[in-house]
Formats: sequence, C-alpha cells, structure tokens
Amino acid sequence: MPDEVIEVFVSETPREIVEIPGTTVKEVVTGAKVDLTDRIAGEALHGHRVVSFHSDGLLYETHHTSLTDVYAAVGVAIGASLQGALADVRTYGVLTEPSWNWAAGPIYLGAEGVLTQTPPSSGYLLEVGCAISPTSMFVNIKLPIKMS
Repeated sequence: MPDEVIEVFVSETPREIVEIPGTTVKEVVTGAKVDLTDRIAGEALHGHRVVSFHSDGLLYETHHTSLTDVYAAVGVAIGASLQGALADVRTYGVLTEPSWNWAAGPIYLGAEGVLTQTPPSSGYLLEVGCAISPTSMFVNIKLPIKMS
C-alpha cells in the first residue's frame, strides 16, 4: 500500500505536505487549533460531542464507560454528520457554540459523547478541555482515569 499524504495548513494557507507511512489522517492547522477534516462518520454524529475512532477507522460518539472509546477519543465534532458522511472534528483549540453556558473550569466526557462539567461517577473520567468563556471551550483531551 502506498504511503498516504497528510496536508498541513497553517493560517488556512498550505505550508507543507508531510508524508507519514500508513496514515490517512489530514489535519488542518489554523493558528492555535487543529481539525480533522477527512474522516467518515460510522454512525450519525451529533454536533459538539466527543468522538472516537473505532477499529473500522470510522468516527463514533464516545462512551464514557468504554475503555476502548476513551483511549481512542480524538476530539469534539464541530457539527452534526450523517452516517457515511465526512465529519469535522476539533482535536485541539478553541471551539465556540452560542447556546453553551459554561462556568469556568474543566469540561468532561459525559454519557454518549455529551460534554459536561459534572464528572461521571462511574466508567472513565476524561477531561476533554476547559471553559474559556460561557460560550467557548478549549479542546485539549487528557488521559482517562478509571472511576471506582
């Protein structure tokens, strides 16, 4: 299988094309944010939910009770996507949604990929970022912690 090409964009202008053997990831880097833009949804995805890659290479909403899911979490879906459609995912950086009303502090993975500021009492604690304003968060996924 030939090597795949990753296109890297900085400030929305192509700056460098990097070849990494065995990968199909395309990351678009704009300022201080990183988005995946060429991944396919394995199920209908809701916008602004945490998503993970599964073994089939497709994106699914992340379940906080699944060890496989929490370790494969890659970011937050920027918008909704139909099953089989391309999905845009913010993997790092600021994400804004006018309907949010965050308090200052960490944001966690909740049930079925939902973002929450209430840590789960079971499954895995996965901090996916922090609130930087009532309507914005900074996506920066940490390592999961098993809850007892």
